Formats: sequence, C-alpha cells, structure tokens
Amino acid sequence: MYFPDAPTVELRHPSQLYEAFFEGIVLFVIILTIHKKVPWPGFLFGLYLIGYGTVRFFIEFFREPDAQLGFVFLDFSMGQVLCFMMIAVGIGIVLLSKPQEVKAKTAE
Repeated sequence: MYFPDAPTVELRHPSQLYEAFFEGIVLFVIILTIHKKVPWPGFLFGLYLIGYGTVRFFIEFFREPDAQLGFVFLDFSMGQVLCFMMIAVGIGIVLLSKPQEVKAKTAE
C-alpha cells in the first residue's frame, strides 16, 4: 500500500488494517465465544492479554520500528518487547487467579 505522507515512496503493509481485523474482530469473536464458559474470574482478562499481545507481537513484524528506537533487543522492536511482557502478565493472571479448588483438582 502506498502512504502519501510517508517519508519514502516505498510500498508498505497496511498494518493498521491487520490490527483492526485481528485485534478487533478475531479477538472479539474468540472472547465472545468463550465468555459464558469461563472457568474462574480473571481467566477471561488474562486470555485477552495473551491474545492481544500475541497478535500484536506478530503484526509488529510488518511495521517499521520507531525511528528514535529502532530494534531494542536482538531483532525485536520496542513494541514486540512490550507485547512479550503483556503475554507474560496475561499468563500470570490466568495462573494466579485460578481458585485453589481448581488447582487441587488438576493436581490429582
């Protein structure tokens, strides 16, 4: 896609459309599908963070990193590093919000 206000004339991925579709529509449908089958409080929020972070992490490969930051860790942009932390926090919320009786049943 050609962006007329971009500093260069090269074609770019329309990452805004990718984000709208995957972070908006697809993630909404997934959350809507399972929201009535939530096993415990906090599970849905943790799942949302995991899903949003995962989708955003992969979409960041199609975006140009911020000019003032570039790649901050190996070949990862700041957005990808933050998404990785978001996924980790989501996993932590899912695991820590799990009630004790559910933890005991899964341990058996």
